[in-house]
Amino acid sequence: MRLSILGATLAVLSRVVTAAPLGERTLVVVDSTGDIAEVGESISESFKSRGHEVTVSQLKSAPPLHSFGERAFDNVLIVPGKTKGLGHNFGAKQILDFFNEGGNIVALTSGDFSPAALRDAAAQFGISLGPKGTVFVDHFGSGKIGVDESSFRDSILTFTGPVSVNNSGAGLLTGTSKYAFPFVRAPVTAYAYNRLLDDGEDSGQIAPFVAGSRGVLAAGSQGRNGARFAWIGSSDLATSSYGDEILQWAFQERGVLRIRDVKHELAETGESSLLYRINDKLKFCAQIEEWDSEKSEWAPRQGATDIQLEFKMLDPYYRLTLKEQSPGQYCTEFQAPDQYGMFTFLIDYQRLGKTFLHSANVVTLRPNANDEWARSWTITNSWVYLSGLTTIVFAFLIFVPMYLALPPITKPVGKAEK
Repeated sequence: MRLSILGATLAVLSRVVTAAPLGERTLVVVDSTGDIAEVGESISESFKSRGHEVTVSQLKSAPPLHSFGERAFDNVLIVPGKTKGLGHNFGAKQILDFFNEGGNIVALTSGDFSPAALRDAAAQFGISLGPKGTVFVDHFGSGKIGVDESSFRDSILTFTGPVSVNNSGAGLLTGTSKYAFPFVRAPVTAYAYNRLLDDGEDSGQIAPFVAGSRGVLAAGSQGRNGARFAWIGSSDLATSSYGDEILQWAFQERGVLRIRDVKHELAETGESSLLYRINDKLKFCAQIEEWDSEKSEWAPRQGATDIQLEFKMLDPYYRLTLKEQSPGQYCTEFQAPDQYGMFTFLIDYQRLGKTFLHSANVVTLRPNANDEWARSWTITNSWVYLSGLTTIVFAFLIFVPMYLALPPITKPVGKAEK
């Protein structure tokens, strides 16, 4: 089993040929049991061909993940052996600190090789593992667990064909964390149980750890800081094409997005400013790019229909879907609200398996100046009052000349009465 896991590691790493865009300092940690020299040499050559700075180390003498308070590596691949622990440099706290600082971690294990430190760390990522010795079995698969298209119904991996897995993979279960998700689910006829408790008598009464498609053969988790964690519980799965995809995802060679060239301006004049006027018509654009592992370059992300912009003060005044205007450039136009204050152009794009995008640009909306208000004759509601005023003015201008032009009225004065 130990040699099969190491062989799976070599097979997976040898087929990945593109360097990651966000970090190439890679540490490969394997258990001291086995031919460490041959394993280290093969892995080193595989990663060096991709431009990585590779450090291969035995588990007991592995270097610390941090040096002088800084992260010493970008990626870590852990292949544990029969030892119970991972050493003082790879405790659960050290693994979590490495992840929280942006480091990527991959664990390639089986039901027998799952140290407690990795279990505790995986639990923090929302991935639950059964006790040591918990493996998947499928009595309908002739000694194999058949993985078909139904196992990828909610996965970020692309189904390319069925694959068979030995009845020795570790039993996984994703929890309620929204950042953890399964790569490959177990078939409905499979279940995971602790074979160390199987004494040969009444083995059918052993309660399974998980049964059916709730079980997971490989799972991943991505933090809000962009760091990634992947757990592959079967060497057969690791040597398949899906193992390649999982490793590429974990080391950020696929599913990596970035946002740049964020700009906002007046829709009519194209003038950009940090101070706009209420009711101005604004235009917002952002360039979204995705890492192309085949060409080793950033390429426009095309066809996205779920990227939204929020224009908010405390709460969003608008939530608009950006439309692709040119390859990778997403824009929208809207009229600023009739409310002055500090507003934010906010993009908070979070999708499983993709790099989380966050962009916030603060602008000010000012009220109209004294000479910018609409004139009274342009307001339709004022026409009634303007008509009344005009009527009075014209009536006055007509009445006064007529009154002045009329001759005075004379009345004879009668004799005074005695």
